[in-house]
Amino acid sequence: MHHPSKVEQVAEEADFLRSALDKYGSREQRRAAEHADRQELLERAEVGRRLKDEMDEEAAVMGHVNRSQRYLAEMFETGTSILTNMAGNRERIKVGGGTAGT
Repeated sequence: MHHPSKVEQVAEEADFLRSALDKYGSREQRRAAEHADRQELLERAEVGRRLKDEMDEEAAVMGHVNRSQRYLAEMFETGTSILTNMAGNRERIKVGGGTAGT
């Protein structure tokens, strides 16, 4: 029966420790890469949220602008109608007033 010498035992233990350390290092690298990927995804999600918020805000502003434009157009039409009616009334008063005096 061959018993391993002390040097062989130490060499086997060193090989085992080296292998365990390599596995640990690989796991740590994988964890670090996964962490970096998660961070990148979180950052992209945050950028996406900010862009969505900006787009929502822009859409709200455009809605306000469109409503204001419609309101101003309605006001202009109403003002034009009032002035047209006033001009017609003025002409009728002028014509009616001028013939009564003659």
